[in-house]
Amino acid sequence: RFYNKLHSTSKVDPEVVNDSNRTSTFAICFAVLQQRTFTLMAQTLAYYNRVMPGARTYAYLASRTSDVRRAYGLDDATTQIVWKQVLPSGYRQDRQVDYAIRQQGQYLAYNDFLNRFRHRHEWMLFVDGDDWLRAPSRVLDRVAKMNSSVCAVTIPWVTYDVSKTDPARMTFRGKQAAVRNVSRHESKNMVHAHQALSISIHNTDECIKGRSVTAKDMHVAHLRFPNQY
Repeated sequence: RFYNKLHSTSKVDPEVVNDSNRTSTFAICFAVLQQRTFTLMAQTLAYYNRVMPGARTYAYLASRTSDVRRAYGLDDATTQIVWKQVLPSGYRQDRQVDYAIRQQGQYLAYNDFLNRFRHRHEWMLFVDGDDWLRAPSRVLDRVAKMNSSVCAVTIPWVTYDVSKTDPARMTFRGKQAAVRNVSRHESKNMVHAHQALSISIHNTDECIKGRSVTAKDMHVAHLRFPNQY
């Protein structure tokens, strides 16, 4: 509701760059609004191109310059949405406040994506630039065939220590490489584009119809260095 109210009063429509208008069953949305996602973005895109071939990728970034696309490693197949941060009145430069603003910007970006591109895709995955979905192809095939009784799939979020391992070569056998061998309290979100009404960063807020289900045979690997919060 907050998103709809803000979006309906906005007079500036975000610029969409490198858009092919191509439809697909799956789409992946990254809101790259925090610097800590910077170093893995190119590897993350290469990873999804390999494990989810045919899925469209979209990235929300604050600038459209070629330097920014190159710095974040965006490939030619990735559509960029130029997304400006929402700054409250009386904004002060403070780490806690700055983090809250980025989170708010991410929330708004995700909902913009859901509403802007829902007509092109059946399922939308919302992740950060350092999140890798670990799911066998048979599981994704099963998701694609889910009927209208399912609105969203919540996916456990597991943190991995990548300080000594190249993420591109990680096998993810079990969870021995995990910083914590249990899922975090948060999850990541995959929604049915035609049935989800609004989403937050870690779950689905409201559904037009259907229910949310929890994934049991896939997880999102959160690739982090030990000194990152």
